[in-house]
Order: sequence, then structure tokens, then C-alpha cells
Amino acid sequence: MYGETWCRGDTKYCVQINQIKGKRNYNKIIKLMDDWSLTGEGITGKKEFLLIFSKTFGSRDEWVLWGKGVDAFKLNAVNQKGTTLKYPKMGKQTKKTKTKKKK
Repeated sequence: MYGETWCRGDTKYCVQINQIKGKRNYNKIIKLMDDWSLTGEGITGKKEFLLIFSKTFGSRDEWVLWGKGVDAFKLNAVNQKGTTLKYPKMGKQTKKTKTKKKK
């Protein structure tokens, strides 16, 4: 399960959450995003759900603060072309593990 978020206008932001497997995870996301407006939903051929939410924030900083607090799924900020932005880092980040060198 992962999400993408982007700005739509000056203070309105959207979040699209993909690859939600099963009704239990679907309900978990609905509960987690209860202060957002559900603006779209769908289902893939693999029986995975897709949800789109929107919300108005007072400033970009409030949105970034919200995004950094998300720990339920990986979250990427994207621009209007869909390109992933390096900053700000949001959501659950995967930790890089060091590989041991063979002698």
C-alpha cells in the first residue's frame, strides 16, 4: 500500500492511496482519513482498492507536517506532471539496509 499526494490550487491537497488489499485495510484507511473528503474510489483487476481524498490546509507547511506524520503507508509528494519530488519526505519511509561485503 502506498500513496501519492499533490497540491491542487493554493491550499487544496489531494492524496491517492493505491494497492489497498482487502476490506480490513480499506476500512483502516477510511478511518485514518476521516477528516479528509473522499473524492474518488476504484478497484483494480487484482481486487485491490484505490482511494482519492482531498483537504484544504491553511498553508503548505501544515500539509508537510501532516505528511510527515503519516506512518500507515509510504507517501510520495508529486508535482502536477506526476514526477516524484525529493523533498519533502513524507509518510512511512523504507529504511535502507547495509549489505555486507563478501570477503
